[in-house]
Amino acid sequence: EDGAQVTEDALRAYTLTLVDAPLEMSAENLLEGPGVWDNVISCLMGLQLSVAYARLLIRVGRRLQKLCIRAGAQDTDEDAAVIGGHLQALDQLQQIELDIHNTEIGDLGATALGSSIRNLKKLESIDLIFKNTRVSDVGVVAVFNSLQNLERIENLTIDFSNLQIYNKGAMAIGHAVQHLKLLRELNCYLPHTQVGHAGSVAIGNSLKNLLQLQRVALLFNSCPVGDAGAVAIGVSLKDLKQLRAVVLNFLDCRVGNVGAVAIGKNLHDLKQLELVALRFQGTGVGDTGAFTVGSSLQNLEQLQTVVLNFHNTKVSAEAKASLVEQLSKPDLHLVVDDEERF
Repeated sequence: EDGAQVTEDALRAYTLTLVDAPLEMSAENLLEGPGVWDNVISCLMGLQLSVAYARLLIRVGRRLQKLCIRAGAQDTDEDAAVIGGHLQALDQLQQIELDIHNTEIGDLGATALGSSIRNLKKLESIDLIFKNTRVSDVGVVAVFNSLQNLERIENLTIDFSNLQIYNKGAMAIGHAVQHLKLLRELNCYLPHTQVGHAGSVAIGNSLKNLLQLQRVALLFNSCPVGDAGAVAIGVSLKDLKQLRAVVLNFLDCRVGNVGAVAIGKNLHDLKQLELVALRFQGTGVGDTGAFTVGSSLQNLEQLQTVVLNFHNTKVSAEAKASLVEQLSKPDLHLVVDDEERF
């Protein structure tokens, strides 16, 4: 009932009564029956489910439109493969979150999950939370080979933090993303991986085709992407006229003035931007890069929030002070090096 707090144990028990009910029906036939199961499905939409319960639910829940599966520390490649084997039957799914972070799941499990979503043609939103697992380039390539065929996707979140993935995995991400032309939101988190020039360039170049994109967040902290990756991203941004939010993190990424200038000057004509967050701390960016960023942002009248971080760079104190003066407006929330300016 409205407002009731339903525990997963209760859901499991209720689902079991449906599956094991003394009816002359298989679980598959039960799905086609009227009434009660439709009500159960409507109650379950959007719930966060453990792998154990998700197995049971998927076995009888082919009408699900939203599903969140969060693996536990005890879950393995075998568990992921079982889930993958059932997921492919959920052809009505529109939104899915696969969260396997902090588990022992590796490439076999990721490959099984990737294969399972290949034919889910109605998917519009996918969250892949694989951080702190054993997944490598092999698993990433398998997942994104499947993803590139899902042309209805509008929202994609990838969190591959702390994975042992290299340029091969990042290039697979870029190759797939360029085909998702309906994307409105892209969040790609790759901090503390081994993604370098080629991988970041592939991801940057993939943005060119995403003309519907409204929000992009790319986090490469501690990745050796260099100026090449930053330039590719900057050049691609210039044609994305629908963008309202840009978040780029290049902490300790070997980016210099060349990369910062490319990003700065290509933000100049994105008149719909409301939020810009650029973090260059620990890089070789100097005054030239900072001034270029400031000059472009100064002309964006829709901006509501700007976050800039030049800690431990070559940007001088004088340049930072000038940047603050340049951007300070009564209606702009400005944060420079973690100090709020209004």
